[in-house]
Amino acid sequence: LFVTINSTAMNLIFQVSLILLSITLIGIVLRYLKQPLILAYVLAGLILGPSIFNISVDKNILDIALTVCLSVVLFIYGLKLNFKNISFLGTGLLASYFIQFIIFFSLMLVFFISVKLSIIESVVLAFGLSFSSNILSTKLLDDKKDLNNLYGKITVSFVVFQVFLFSAVYIFLQNYRIDLSTEIYLRKSFESFLKVLIVLSNIYLISKFILPRFEKFIAKSSDFLILFSISWGLIIAGALKFLGLPFELGFLIGGIFLSALGFSDVLFEKFRSIKDIFLLALFTVLGLNLDIKVFQNKVFLIFLLVFFIYALRTFLLSLVLRILSFSRRVSFLSVLSYNHIGELSLLLLSINFVNFDGEFKSVFNFLFILTAIISAYSLHYSERLNKYFEPLIGFYLKDLSKEEKPSDIILF
Repeated sequence: LFVTINSTAMNLIFQVSLILLSITLIGIVLRYLKQPLILAYVLAGLILGPSIFNISVDKNILDIALTVCLSVVLFIYGLKLNFKNISFLGTGLLASYFIQFIIFFSLMLVFFISVKLSIIESVVLAFGLSFSSNILSTKLLDDKKDLNNLYGKITVSFVVFQVFLFSAVYIFLQNYRIDLSTEIYLRKSFESFLKVLIVLSNIYLISKFILPRFEKFIAKSSDFLILFSISWGLIIAGALKFLGLPFELGFLIGGIFLSALGFSDVLFEKFRSIKDIFLLALFTVLGLNLDIKVFQNKVFLIFLLVFFIYALRTFLLSLVLRILSFSRRVSFLSVLSYNHIGELSLLLLSINFVNFDGEFKSVFNFLFILTAIISAYSLHYSERLNKYFEPLIGFYLKDLSKEEKPSDIILF
C-alpha cells in the first residue's frame, strides 16, 4: 500500500513539475515577445493535455483542482469588487445594464432554439453566454491600475451586479425538474430565493455594521487577518452551498462583502502572490481540459459564438453607455474590459438536471479561453483600438456632446 501511495505521489509530483516547467519556458518566450502571460498558462495546459502529449491526469484531481483554484481566485478578486462603485454611478446604469442583459439573453436563446436544442438547454446556454468573467475583468483592470478610473468603476459595477443576478438565475434553474408542476416549481424557487436573500441580507448587515467595529482588532495581526478572511469565506461559501448555490460563488460573495472594509486592500496585497499561483493553476487546468478534436469539429460554432458575443454585446453595452452620456472612449473601454464569458458560465453547465455532453463543456472552455485571450490583448492595446474603432463607433452612436474628453463626470 505504501509503495502504491508513494508511486502515485511521485507521479503527481512529476506531472506538476512538468506543467510548471512548460509554463516557465513558454512564459519566457511570451515575455520576450511582450505577450500576455495568460496565453502561456493556456498553451502549457493545451500542449500537455489530450491534444498533443496526452499527459494523463486523474479527472477527479482536475475537478478538485479547478474547484479549489476557482474558489481562491474568486475570493481574492472579490476583495476588489466594492459596492461603493454602484452607489457612485447610480441605479440608472444598472437598470440599463439589466435591459441590455435581457436583450442579449433573448437573442442567444432564439439562436440556440433555432439550432434544434431543447428549451431548457437553450435557456442554460443563453444565460451562460450572458454573464462575463469576474476574474478576467478585475485582473485586467488591476494589471492596468485602472480599477479606480471611470470605465473601471463602470465595469466593477456590472460585475458586482451580475454576481447577484447570477445567484437568482442559478436558484431558479437549480430547482427546475421535468416532473414538477409549474406551481410547485415556482413555490420551491421562491422559497429558495427568499432563504438566500435573507442570508445575504444578514451577511451584508454584519459586514456593514458589526465588522467595522472590530476592524482595527482584526487587522492588528497579519496572521489573524488572513485566518479571519479564510474563515469568513469558508463560512459564507458553506452557508450558501447548503442553500443550493455553488461553493465557488459563495467564496466570491464572501470577498465582495469584505471589499468595503478598510483592510481589504491590505488583504488583497497579502494574497497577491498566492493569487498569481492559483490563477496560473486555474488556466492550466482549463488548458488540460481542452481537446483540440472538439475544436476542429465545432470550429464554426465556436467562432460564430465569439462573433455574437463581441458584436452584440459591444453594440448593446456601448449604446447603453452612450445613452447615459458617457463618452465614446469610456464606453469603448468599458466594453473591452467586460466583453468575455467567464467562470459563471462553467458553473451553469454543472447544474444537475441538464446532461450536457463533454463536447458542450469543451466548447464553453474554448469560448472562455478564447475570449480571455482576446480581452487580454484588447485591453493591452486599448488606446490604439479606441482610435482605430472610433469612426465605426461614431457611425452608429452620434455625439451626445459637442466635445469628447477622456474623463467624464455624470450627475444623477
